[in-house]
Amino acid sequence: MTGDVHIQTIDEKECFELLKTQSVGRLGIVEDGRPLIFPVNYVFDDYAIVFKTTIGTKFEHSGLNNVAFEVDSLDYATHSGWSIMIEGVGRDITNAIDNLSENERRLQFNSWVSDEDEHYVRIHINSISGRRIATG
Repeated sequence: MTGDVHIQTIDEKECFELLKTQSVGRLGIVEDGRPLIFPVNYVFDDYAIVFKTTIGTKFEHSGLNNVAFEVDSLDYATHSGWSIMIEGVGRDITNAIDNLSENERRLQFNSWVSDEDEHYVRIHINSISGRRIATG
């Protein structure tokens, strides 16, 4: 690697724009005092992250719990990229009857989860931060 490394803070507005460019992120939860991280397909909608999952660890530990969510894009050839970190609270919206939840369940997901037994979780964003790294 040659050149100086530059790290820049990404402002909130650009963080939200970058979230729209990706479809896979990582969900961070705590189970029995242990931090766990899972890849999930997601959609960014109305300042919230929405993902589908099945019954299991991700679902059981993301509803009404504090969670972390991370999305990034990397260019290994140029040693550059960006990363967005979110802290928020998960909420099961699978059977919620409010308009927002009903609309979010109709979003187009690039989901790898089977449509059978799918459950929807919305992460309400409490804080968001981003950083960009580049060399040159």
